[in-house]
Amino acid sequence: MPRRYKQDSFLDLILDIIEVVGTLLIFYMALLYFTDKAKFWNWFIYGIIIIIAIIGFILLNKHFNKVKEKKKEERFLERKFKILKDIKNSNQMEYLNNFISRFGSETKRGWKYRNYIFDPNRLDDLQQILIKNGVDIEFDDITFILEYLIDQKEQKVTAESISEKPQLFTNLSGTDFERLIYRLFESIGYKVEHIGHSKDQGGDLVINRGLERIVIQAKKYIGNVGNKAVQEVVAARNHYNCNGTIVITSSNFTQEAMALAKTNNVRLINKAELQKLLFSYLKEHWV
Repeated sequence: MPRRYKQDSFLDLILDIIEVVGTLLIFYMALLYFTDKAKFWNWFIYGIIIIIAIIGFILLNKHFNKVKEKKKEERFLERKFKILKDIKNSNQMEYLNNFISRFGSETKRGWKYRNYIFDPNRLDDLQQILIKNGVDIEFDDITFILEYLIDQKEQKVTAESISEKPQLFTNLSGTDFERLIYRLFESIGYKVEHIGHSKDQGGDLVINRGLERIVIQAKKYIGNVGNKAVQEVVAARNHYNCNGTIVITSSNFTQEAMALAKTNNVRLINKAELQKLLFSYLKEHWV
């Protein structure tokens, strides 16, 4: 029966011919065995030589195909990492990480990798946005880039979530504190966007889970956090189209801040509650 491979090749054709000729040859050899044994043994020797030649041809063909596939894979990876380099050079990494966090759990059907699922239409949008930003990228390259970034994200979360020594909030910079909160809410099960920068409109992180979209203001303070942080996060709620707000600090809140937060339905997480959350979800002891 003729073989059917993923792609037709010269070797496939040869094997089909050998199968047909070999079947006929077996019948002919059986006939010779009973009618002319001398001729049978001559053909038997020829058959051995032919079989050895065929095996050699097949092994040689497989070797060349293996070399060809290896070069093809090298070219494939070279192109992928060139695209990755172009994305880094065009400062699109933070945008892509935010894309993963924002849309990685938006749907239950679509392209899936690890614990993330993306709507195909979102991937189309992403491709067009990257092209507009100067990245020459095909649709098939999108999944490679997302797989790479998701692996990096998950490996970092795993590595940073393992700690045996007590750690000090005072050793953290403001950015470090934001990253700690980022890891915390990822471990809780949220998809997290890092939006903190000099013009962050009062928000540092946005967390997403189901219908929840919550903006977080992270305050790495020594003294008590006052009204300003609550006011900023309330303003950020509308700016980032969120339905919830949280202010988290490594210290505590003033009475005025707690009163204002209650009026504006803002959740406050002080040092004591944060320590409990970090130990419960990251198994890290912070003081």
